[in-house]
Amino acid sequence: MHLIKFCPITNHQVVRNRHILIKMLLNYLKISIRHFYKNKLFSLINITGLSLGLASFLFLFLIIFYQFSFDRFNKKASRIYRMTTETKIAGNSSKTAYTPALLSSALKKDFPEISKATRLSRVQSAEVVVHNETFYAHNFYWADPDLFHIFTFKILRGNRSDLLSHPNSIVISQKAAWRYFSKNENPVDRRIKMGGKEFIVSGVFRDLPSNSHFHPRFIASYQALTGRTITHYSQSDKVINLN
Repeated sequence: MHLIKFCPITNHQVVRNRHILIKMLLNYLKISIRHFYKNKLFSLINITGLSLGLASFLFLFLIIFYQFSFDRFNKKASRIYRMTTETKIAGNSSKTAYTPALLSSALKKDFPEISKATRLSRVQSAEVVVHNETFYAHNFYWADPDLFHIFTFKILRGNRSDLLSHPNSIVISQKAAWRYFSKNENPVDRRIKMGGKEFIVSGVFRDLPSNSHFHPRFIASYQALTGRTITHYSQSDKVINLN
């Protein structure tokens, strides 16, 4: 008959094992240092190569991670789609991000799966008048109210449901509010002029992160851009849809 006896490990044995492990590590460190001093050039080349390799790997990893993170901050990112147009002329094909402005409402009408849709148009730079002072603003956009229900905007001031409900409504970013007003001033209901039209600030949103494909400073109601009801497909503009 064979008996197997299990002996519990005592605290003394644990401490002894720790001392042995520490001695082994110190011994390996001493050997490495001796090897380095005996072969300085060879060791320096190896260490430099290893460092450059690790740095390159981390750099490429961060770049790839950053590229794949674009627009992923949106809570509904998996449901957002961008409409594009493909034109074929004489056998040549070209793709653009411009679509007819009427397409947005037509898609919502014909496809019940589309819950929200917005048109989006950008002006590279615009002359903006605030407090009788003229500024040249960048990233001026025109959009429909659904924009704030598709993309994840952090609304700092104003009511999300009423942001672009009126033709003369405009929403500005936090940085724009600080620049054209003061940090302690509430810009809501203040007036801004652009292109001879007067807009009333209906809200302030936090600036989008760097991994967003667009960075608006001003977002005005698309109704003010057209000035009339669009009834045909000849007028073109960007459309972003939520499916």
